[in-house]
Amino acid sequence: MPGVNDDSSQDALGERAKTMQASSNSRDDAGTGLDSPGITEGKRAEQALAARTEQLDALRTVTAEITRELDLTKLLTLLTRRVAELTHAGNAVVFLWEHPESVLIPRARHGLGVWVDDMRIRLGEGLVGHVAEQRQGLLTNDYRSLPYAHPTVLTQETITAVMAEPLLYHDQLLGVLVADNQETGRPFSLEDQQILRLLAAQAAIAIENARLYEQVADQRDQLRALSMRAMEMREEETRRIARELHDEVGQSLTGMLLGLQGIEGARTHEEIRERTVELRALVSRSMEDLHNLVAALRPTILDDFGLAPALERYLQGIATGSGLRIRTSLAGLQAMRLPPSVEIALFRIVQEAMTNVVKHAQAHNVHVGAEHWGEALVLFIEEDGQGFDVAKARRDRTQSMGLGLLSMEERATLLGGTLVVQSSPGRGTSLVVEIPLPKD
Repeated sequence: MPGVNDDSSQDALGERAKTMQASSNSRDDAGTGLDSPGITEGKRAEQALAARTEQLDALRTVTAEITRELDLTKLLTLLTRRVAELTHAGNAVVFLWEHPESVLIPRARHGLGVWVDDMRIRLGEGLVGHVAEQRQGLLTNDYRSLPYAHPTVLTQETITAVMAEPLLYHDQLLGVLVADNQETGRPFSLEDQQILRLLAAQAAIAIENARLYEQVADQRDQLRALSMRAMEMREEETRRIARELHDEVGQSLTGMLLGLQGIEGARTHEEIRERTVELRALVSRSMEDLHNLVAALRPTILDDFGLAPALERYLQGIATGSGLRIRTSLAGLQAMRLPPSVEIALFRIVQEAMTNVVKHAQAHNVHVGAEHWGEALVLFIEEDGQGFDVAKARRDRTQSMGLGLLSMEERATLLGGTLVVQSSPGRGTSLVVEIPLPKD
């Protein structure tokens, strides 16, 4: 049967209508009766043409409607409703293929009960799985006699007529579109199947567009969250620097001023010598505080000696300040220098990870190491803290931990690598960063 939106089909219908109209006019001129077979056939052709034209107009309207919708949930809901209307089906369902689980999951339905929402269909399972596996549409008006009728459907419904079409985008399986009628409901025709096939083809494009839009929107949200996190971190760093300048350097300068005033008022060489020794010690402490402050902003040891020494010194400072027992095994970094952009990115990942450990983990022991795996460098951090729900933390981007994970993942991705976090409540956390080694 030609496609209902086939130009040649429409042209043929138009020519046939013209011929029948001309024949009808000729018979009227000859005085033929209105109830003659020729006139009746002409009216039927006109009615068929009118119905076909109306159907084509409806298809065009629906195609435009689903193409405009970029919200995936709204799109699928709209699609099932329009499928039911155009094919005169009692029910319609969209199953989408989920790659991680390798199952078809119902994402929108029209007419059927909530029991459908719990279905998880694998390739080859039931009529839906069969259509997905074969990637070919199917029509039956005797569903209950099919050898691959799904047991759950048979126990829940009295479906008799079913049509299903795969949702394919550039030969990639996106899902399956299904329409059905129950009990004495209207059987489906080949024309109904053709309508469903056309809708499935347009729906696949619309679904892919909606998913791409969601990805762009999600990336935009991630960038916004990262920007907010970067601003917060800058503000935190500014406050910390201001506090340390006031508390450490400011107090030291005040002490120097008092010491100088003491020298001015000294009456003996011994008093001057004592004040000078005190001032020398105060200046030495101030220089060390200032050095630590600068190192926290941009560790000069990273530029001078590389990532391994910079991490060793940074982690020693964390251990001293937090009481954590930190063990390092950085032999994989000792004998090599990486590009500056790679070294600072890995350093920042370790900083972010250790910030999370100190703030949230309640850990006692931490192991930081680096190894070569083939042509890749692997950096890992393991701790024995309280653990956390990784998926929940990723979703909650309003919290520092979730934003920290996102920040680390972004840095690893920019290096062409990956970041994997494994954790669960009560079982500690491990973080693994794998990046390709730069080519010489």
